[in-house]
Amino acid sequence: MTAESPEPDVVFVETRLDRAELRRLVERHFEDMVKYVVDVQLGVAAVIAESFGRIYFRNCVAIAFPNLACPGIADACEEGDELEVDVGSGRVANLTRSTELRAQPYTGDMLQILEQGGLIEVLKRRAAGAVA
Repeated sequence: MTAESPEPDVVFVETRLDRAELRRLVERHFEDMVKYVVDVQLGVAAVIAESFGRIYFRNCVAIAFPNLACPGIADACEEGDELEVDVGSGRVANLTRSTELRAQPYTGDMLQILEQGGLIEVLKRRAAGAVA
């Protein structure tokens, strides 16, 4: 959000970003919310932050993009630390520092949505009778 507009900033990215560009984008637009972005070979695997707004969090679950609200993450990591994340249990391990934090765990329904590729896929399967 800006002082002039109550609407949140919207960021559209049409090209693949390298790690430095992604970090600058996140810092510029989400610095108040997101501290660490877990980067894997294919792109961003998850976002780990102290907290998330409800609508943002629910929308990310709906599109099967993992977000973990992990109190203490900002103080537990430094740039370059290697993290291992278990979305199912909420475990966030800092392999560099040999420390571990617990994020708020997902419910069974949220995990099902993530595992099946998003809410639309879950609803398609339910409509087709594939999921009880």
